[in-house]
Order: sequence, then C-alpha cells, then structure tokens
Amino acid sequence: MKITPLTRSSMQTFIDAVDRVTPESQRQWGTLDPHRMIAHLIFTLDMSLGKHQVDDHGNILTHTSLFRWLIFEIMPWPKGKIKAPPELTPAPSNDFETDRRLLKERIAEFAEVLEKEPARKTRNPIFGPLPLSIWSRIHGRHTAWHMQQFSTM
Repeated sequence: MKITPLTRSSMQTFIDAVDRVTPESQRQWGTLDPHRMIAHLIFTLDMSLGKHQVDDHGNILTHTSLFRWLIFEIMPWPKGKIKAPPELTPAPSNDFETDRRLLKERIAEFAEVLEKEPARKTRNPIFGPLPLSIWSRIHGRHTAWHMQQFSTM
C-alpha cells in the first residue's frame, strides 16, 4: 500500500476526506461510528503532538524500525480485526460539527509542527518514542484507513 504521509502538502487531501464524513456515513467495517472515529483521530493527533501522555504498551520488538516498516509499509490491515485500546477511542466530547472542525484544525496543526520540528519525539503507546517525521507516515496511513472505512477516500 502506498502511504501518503500527513504533511503540509498532503493535508488538504485528508481535510477534504474529513469534510465528506457525515453523522450518517456508513462504515464498511469495524465498530466505530463516524463521530467516535473523528474523536479517535483527534486523540491520536493530539497524542503525537504531546497533548496526551500515554503509557508504553510496546516491547523490544514493537520499538524497532523493522516492525514499524512491516506494519505500516508492507502488511495489509485486516478490515474489522484491529481494535484500538479503549483509551485511544474516547467518547466524543462535542457535537459532530465541532469535532469535525477540530479534527481539520489538528491535521493542519500537526502539519505545521512537523514542518518546524520533524525530529521532535513523542510517545506512541505501541512503538515508543517517535519523531514527528515517523508520526507523519503513521497518521497518513491511519487517517486514510479510517476515511476508507467510511468511503470518503
């Protein structure tokens, strides 16, 4: 799967896909509804920006670049089989439109911070401390995955 990293030059593609998600969007797999998925993406972007501290649930294997490469660059993700831990899928705290706007703002904020500080490290709960340059690839695949889940990308 070709990954489009989340960067300033690609962010509009992701924002446009978010704009196409509605409260009535039908998921193609999984259990998240559109609003919960948006809250999940806000949380993961905030996590990468250091706004949420998360425990490290990884190990010596998951912290390797080889493991990340396999998971994000090579292996297909089985639809409906990957479940994020509950702490990464918080209940929405706003109405749908507010959260959709917040997600688009976080996408732009991440792209801006990435451009200024690509080596800045924050903790991923599975992969350990990662620079924003790696988070960019993770967010690209992760966001595209959820947009495909709701047929907007």
